[in-house]
Amino acid sequence: VIPIGKGRIIRRPGGVNGETSGNRRGRERKDRIAILSFGTRLHEALVAANEVEEMDSSLGVTVADARFMKPLDVDLVRELVDDNSIIITVEEGS
Repeated sequence: VIPIGKGRIIRRPGGVNGETSGNRRGRERKDRIAILSFGTRLHEALVAANEVEEMDSSLGVTVADARFMKPLDVDLVRELVDDNSIIITVEEGS
């Protein structure tokens, strides 16, 4: 169960599990992008992250799930801002 008001990182650069087995591939990439998914668009955000990394191996994409992030999880947003040069939000038309 995810507490209300908390987001969570679902995918780190290199895949859903990110840096498994000591693999630092994602951290060595020059350009880092974070996708922050609000609402029910997490699947689309994960697909987009995989496609971006397949198209350009110099990019590392993190996906965070903010579906239940009301009020805003400021610590998670700060972490994403500190670790990435681009932040993209994906949300429903609400």
